[in-house]
Amino acid sequence: DAFLETTGVSDVKSLATIAPDLNYAQVQTVVPVLTIRGISSRDTTEIGDPSVVVVTDGSSDNRPYALSGTLYDLDHISVLRGPQGAVYGRNAVGGIVEIATAKPSRTFEGRASVDLGDYATRNLEAMVNVPVNDVLQFRVAAISRRHDGY
Repeated sequence: DAFLETTGVSDVKSLATIAPDLNYAQVQTVVPVLTIRGISSRDTTEIGDPSVVVVTDGSSDNRPYALSGTLYDLDHISVLRGPQGAVYGRNAVGGIVEIATAKPSRTFEGRASVDLGDYATRNLEAMVNVPVNDVLQFRVAAISRRHDGY
């Protein structure tokens, strides 16, 4: 999505900088916690459920460790505020962050980018969409981000 690229949204943490009422914080140095309108859950164990659920392509991911991944080749991201239990089931008291990846299309296309920088920064992104016939298409996207310490 062009809007995501121009605003620099590359992960859920950077999404929180532009989405009103969405807050991203890290507790215990590695565990991310999402808050929408002040509602969150700090129970980040394997038996606890977050109050703000991340749904990727219709599948909810209730483990907060999955929030630290990089997003690429997206169709859109939606932040749904307030209880969403009627649509997404239980434990969506605070809201939903809905991520939809780009779907295969009938157009052959591809793109790639390389970003090199200081401290051995190497960011690589690539996507290819191939229509095999009128019924079958496939799309592959890959990303790699590397940055050495100081």
